Amino acid sequence: MRRALTVTSLVGLFVLGLVAPGANAAAPPLLWQVPVSGPGSGSGAGELDNPRGIAVDPANGHVFVADGRNARIAEFTPWGEFVKAFGWNVDASSPAEELQMCTTETGCQAGTKGGGTGQIQFAVGLALSESGDLYAYDNHRVSVFTTDGSFLFTFGAEVNRTKVEAAAPEAQQNHCPVDPGDVCQAAVSGSGPGEFSSEDVGDYVDVSPGGTVYVGDVGRIQKFDPAGNFLGEIKGEVAGATVDALEVDEDGNTYVIQQQNVGPGNEEGGGEFPDPHTPPRSPAPGAAEDDAERDE
Repeated sequence: MRRALTVTSLVGLFVLGLVAPGANAAAPPLLWQVPVSGPGSGSGAGELDNPRGIAVDPANGHVFVADGRNARIAEFTPWGEFVKAFGWNVDASSPAEELQMCTTETGCQAGTKGGGTGQIQFAVGLALSESGDLYAYDNHRVSVFTTDGSFLFTFGAEVNRTKVEAAAPEAQQNHCPVDPGDVCQAAVSGSGPGEFSSEDVGDYVDVSPGGTVYVGDVGRIQKFDPAGNFLGEIKGEVAGATVDALEVDEDGNTYVIQQQNVGPGNEEGGGEFPDPHTPPRSPAPGAAEDDAERDE
């Protein structure tokens, strides 16, 4: 059985305990928060600045946070102890313009934003697969890392500079690396298969138990295999609407926040979202995101 943590992301990170449901139930107890002193921002080891996406490893309970303005991904133990962060130029003791890891011992600093290989601009969505890979939505592309902080690949429109310059097939231009030595770059906005145009602040990437990757976009949810290959899409009924958040359950149902409407959709039967006036088939989990704009 999976356990759920209720998490609210403002400027800091808060983890709350679970309580039994009831009309007069007290607020859940606070287990831990980052920073310990209360909401605040910073770029040092264990500090966060405008955190967004969050994912939990069910194997050990470790919490991974997309640390927005710091252009890195941070890891904490189930009890809030800082483990590490990774991003470009984050090691305060030995800075370098490449993907690095930092710890309390090395000291941490804000990462260098950008679209290079393994580089993070401003990640807003984060999901962890059962195989232990982290999928981060970041400026029209999805970048994939191991939980150790190693970069695996990225996909999105024209992310492979080497293949773009060689006028390679579009599928190769939209995946990096394809071959050893390929140079990755920032994605461009696109509406084709495997391309993304959403610029909303939200957490709209998730991975099903079977490994299918779901990414919310404008008017649709795209599906990919674990290697980032495009599989298909689920189209929304509201033209031009943007998926702001989504979750996928064990049965393949997608729970979507789209223009304030919350309800489940399913890839069965045409993959359409239900009419917003139709009650959902089962209770959908609540979700909340603050509306502060990201700093880019």
